[in-house]
Amino acid sequence: MNKIYVSIIIVLLFGCSPTDLKDPDAYEQIWVESSTPIYELTEIHPGGTFTDPGAGYGRFPNIISNNAGVVITTWGIDSIFVKVSRDSGNNWSDKIFISEGINGGGLTFNRSNNEVLFFFESFHPVGSEIFLVKSNNFFDTFSKTNVTNQFSPHSVHMNDHGIILESNKHSPGRIIIPTRNYGNANNEENWPIHYSNSFYSDDNGESWNVSGQFPVYGTGEGSVVELKNGDLIYNSRRHYSSTNYIETRNRNIAYSYDGGLNWTNHEIDLELPDGDQCWDYGLMGSLINVPYPEKDFFLFSNIDSECGRENGTIWFTNENDDSNWRKKLIFQGSFAYSSITFNINPETKEDEIFIFFESNFGGTILKTNLAFLKAN
Repeated sequence: MNKIYVSIIIVLLFGCSPTDLKDPDAYEQIWVESSTPIYELTEIHPGGTFTDPGAGYGRFPNIISNNAGVVITTWGIDSIFVKVSRDSGNNWSDKIFISEGINGGGLTFNRSNNEVLFFFESFHPVGSEIFLVKSNNFFDTFSKTNVTNQFSPHSVHMNDHGIILESNKHSPGRIIIPTRNYGNANNEENWPIHYSNSFYSDDNGESWNVSGQFPVYGTGEGSVVELKNGDLIYNSRRHYSSTNYIETRNRNIAYSYDGGLNWTNHEIDLELPDGDQCWDYGLMGSLINVPYPEKDFFLFSNIDSECGRENGTIWFTNENDDSNWRKKLIFQGSFAYSSITFNINPETKEDEIFIFFESNFGGTILKTNLAFLKAN
């Protein structure tokens, strides 16, 4: 096994600004690429169906890790719950009730102050209030703040987790959250004016700004990653096209070259499907950049299905160069919204990958690793 040296940032809690990141306080954390495949399924929320969730089922998954064995999830269609594992997914806390409301996403771990944050809305937008939740002890306690006036008329529901910029190219320490604008309403007549965007903060989430819009309309429910060169990729669902069905049935991509202030250079990734291919509505998915030190290596979750939300699949960077992507079927049953995170097992130092997804079996977590994904 090859040892991978990954730079993790430490910032002193006092006297440091975001621009101090990657200065002498940085240290090296070692992780080892896994050699023995892992495949472990855990249902952490009760079952139901997508169209009739039932009491206690919920929807809308987000998942993150602190890269030291703590894994955190958010979930909820009418009540917001958090569940936390402090031992790399072997055991999970009881449901931690946060609030009535609908999960908006943006779950983010900020290692500069050991704080976790995410957003929820009072009801399904348009016109709902937006709340920011923060905890610095993995939800033993937490705070809720109404931040609607910082964002209106934009929305958070329903997007993937956020990221913290690490490169010195643009504002290291900046928090980037994928978000959206629903226009006047969440109905087909308004789809042509919906668009993805993002919220960003340069002061650890105390104040926020709204980015420019994604370069095509009909978008929403996106995921953002940072490249090794400091540029950003926005991977977005699209549920409207005025020209060609391919634009709605494959993932839409845009780039930021200024640290998430603006999004440009739209393209369509014809290898990445956007939901099942028999309709144009798309499906929320998740994109992460595995923290190798010198290369970008992406994982993307969605479904590989002609019709119906099933066949959960992970696409990952193809290092053989005959295609941008390889893929691995990870769950053959019902599979809808999903979120991915990367974890370093604190005991073995091996990579672990967690996929939190909706299915008719409930809110389910797959714990796997690179060895499983890369195996034939």
